[in-house]
This record gives sequence, C-alpha cells and structure tokens, in this order.
Amino acid sequence: MKRKSPRVLPAGLEAAQHHFGQWRTTREGSSRIPERLWTVAARAARRFGVHRTCRALRLDYAVLKRRVASDAAAIPSRAAVSASFVELVPAGNGPRAECVMELEEPSGARMRIEVKGFAPADLVALTRNLRGGGA
Repeated sequence: MKRKSPRVLPAGLEAAQHHFGQWRTTREGSSRIPERLWTVAARAARRFGVHRTCRALRLDYAVLKRRVASDAAAIPSRAAVSASFVELVPAGNGPRAECVMELEEPSGARMRIEVKGFAPADLVALTRNLRGGGA
C-alpha cells in the first residue's frame, strides 16, 4: 500500500491557513469568522481555487464560493471602468468592407466592434493593437 506524501501548500495559501489557525485557537465559543478572514479566504480562493482553499482552511465550499462570486461582482473590472466610445474614421476613398468583431479575454471580458469602411489589412492591424500585439 502506497503512502500519500504530505501535501505542500503554496506560500499564500499556507499564510491564510496560519491566520485561520490562529483565529481558531483564540476565538471564544462558536463565534463567526471575521470579515478580514473571509477577505483572506476569498483572495486565496481566487488565486488557488475554491475547492483547494476550502480544504486547506476547513471552510464550507458553498459559502466560500458565494463570497468569491459576490466579491467579483462588487469589484468593477478594469475594462468596465475604462470603457468609452471611440469612433475611428478611415482614410481614403476606395471600396471598403463591413464587419463585426467580437473579442473575448480568458478573464471573461468581452468587446464587440462593428466596423464599416475599413480595408481587411486595417482590420488586422486594429485587432492586433486591441489585443496588445502591436501593428
């Protein structure tokens, strides 16, 4: 029969585990988990995953998942904060194409662009610039 090797926790999760351990040894009765510890747990869950964090910190999965989701909804994303309308006017008088571009980041941020009057080469350059790849 194989023995399981002890699990090695990442430093951030180990620090959160230490904070919870200290609180559990000093709390009185069955007091609720303080908000500062829920904040630590939610931050760890976003970084290391809800399941892994729940196991390390001995928390209820559904409660932590709900807190992580509500924290994410309360924090506006960078894209939402800096979003604005920008009109790009093409140069030249030749025949131009129309298209719709939909970009989605791995984080879930989405952008829809309706373009009229750009040549295909201009659309490629625009897409590269929007994605941060340069022209």
